[in-house]
Amino acid sequence: MGSQSRRWIVISLYIAIFGIGCLDELDLEIRRNTRQSLHIESRLVLDSVPYIFAEINTIFDLTPGSFFPVNVRSVHLIDEVGGRIEIPLVGNGYYRRFFLPGDDFAIVTGRGYGLEILTQQDDLIRSSFDQPLTLGSSGTLSAYRIQKDFIDRFEDVISQDFIGVEIEVPVISPDVMLARHFRCELERTFRLTDNGGQTCYLTEAFNLDNEITISTQNLGNVVGINLPLIDLFINFNFAEGYYLNVWQESLTENAYQYWNSINQVLNRTGNMFEPPAGKIRTNFMYVDEPDREIFGIFYATERKVTRLYLSPDFAGDPQGLCPPPAPATIDYCDNCLLKPRSQLNKPAFWQAE
Repeated sequence: MGSQSRRWIVISLYIAIFGIGCLDELDLEIRRNTRQSLHIESRLVLDSVPYIFAEINTIFDLTPGSFFPVNVRSVHLIDEVGGRIEIPLVGNGYYRRFFLPGDDFAIVTGRGYGLEILTQQDDLIRSSFDQPLTLGSSGTLSAYRIQKDFIDRFEDVISQDFIGVEIEVPVISPDVMLARHFRCELERTFRLTDNGGQTCYLTEAFNLDNEITISTQNLGNVVGINLPLIDLFINFNFAEGYYLNVWQESLTENAYQYWNSINQVLNRTGNMFEPPAGKIRTNFMYVDEPDREIFGIFYATERKVTRLYLSPDFAGDPQGLCPPPAPATIDYCDNCLLKPRSQLNKPAFWQAE
């Protein structure tokens, strides 16, 4: 899920919090000055080249244009053994650092890490420590064809073709350093040939309405359970070949509860029989004002990608997008490179023809 998608989720949460909907006011314990609160999202990723990023924003009201990046005096990654390293500013409100072999600051499993921020007003903000857990083996993906019934605008029942995707959860182990909670971010990469015969490979993030979280906490010591991941509507994206890219993250209990509490708020319908929503968890705190409202999370994770190729034949050979039926025009059908994140070179992972 890209920054824009996460931004819409945060705005949706603010809308829910301020009563535009049917949330109970006391469920989230929000004070009136929340409308000018900071929102921080930061992730430390254990990878072949570990890295960290932090996005810092202020939200003033309930419109997309009110989501303003904030530059602060300093951002530091800290660890529980006294280590400390600055994270440089690389864009408006965006901080990032890669950790290379030989750096003085080590990123390892079994150690807690946190984020420390000093604002322009000299307010010190600090997160709790979070420990990166290993994923073990990343879950394999499998697909199957399904049909879903919908009621159209004429109140007729129509059937639509979908591809259901399941993910096999990693091996469950009593090892305390192996994650039992996970979060998934989804992208699609598909091939498109424009009107001039030029072939591009396009990658897009999924604009989902909620976060995809998985927990194996209560499944016992088992191997190979397949859990539903997503249902893909079959359309022109599948006409020339399609990869589903699933980025899987390990989550500690605290990080899992944060993402899960977001889903609970986003999925509330106002039904009187729904269980009450819990408070949106954050592990950030103003050091000198512990009760001051702040939103977001810092978490440490291992991140792996799993890919699934879906052939045109498997999708039922749907019609391609280009050329579109007259009189419609689509600019990237004239030049597929006009589409964001498109490229002429075949991605290294694209093995299917």
